[in-house]
Amino acid sequence: MSAPSGVRRALADLFSKGKASHGYIVVGEKNRIVDLLYDCALVAMCGDFGCEKCETCNKVLRREHQDVVSLPQDRTKNKLTVADMSYLVDESYKRPVDSGSSRVFLLDATDSVTGPAAEVWQNKLLKTLEEPLAGVYLFIGVTDAESLLPTVRSRCQVLSEDVFSASDIAAKLSSTGFDARSCQIAAALSAGSYASAEQIVANRQVFVATDVLWT
Repeated sequence: MSAPSGVRRALADLFSKGKASHGYIVVGEKNRIVDLLYDCALVAMCGDFGCEKCETCNKVLRREHQDVVSLPQDRTKNKLTVADMSYLVDESYKRPVDSGSSRVFLLDATDSVTGPAAEVWQNKLLKTLEEPLAGVYLFIGVTDAESLLPTVRSRCQVLSEDVFSASDIAAKLSSTGFDARSCQIAAALSAGSYASAEQIVANRQVFVATDVLWT
């Protein structure tokens, strides 16, 4: 079981306190957005807010849960479109298949917030955000919340992954018992994510692949 991200911990706290909203903006490093979105799906779909032990969590982790819908549909172009939003609206009205109570939509918008089409798909999404259905949760992943339209931002809560400096990460890892050299390497490869650094420092293959001996 991996260490939960800051986004996941924050969302689990909200859900456990009965303060869940229907729309969230998930902010993090580009290469972490998809994983962060699925972290959110774990919390929203699992009765224990992401236990990683139940069948629901297993399906989410395998990315096989039929009530977790990932967009854009065309992952080659990785651009959200009006067609994606129409699909989202249609799917949001359908009864849950696997979970019995909830449907989750994960929108990777990292490549969709610039250009003429950016405003169009967001405006199409607004109706769903303004008139949410019970049990429907939307998570929009971006590297900068300000890149989204103000009308979208105003209808969502923001969940942000903590981004630390390499020196802060290395120091924190060192305090848990790892040697300084390995901590520095893991911190440099972590893109500012402490959770990623923890996984890297425990993986000797990373150091072999970078021609650095484990000490």
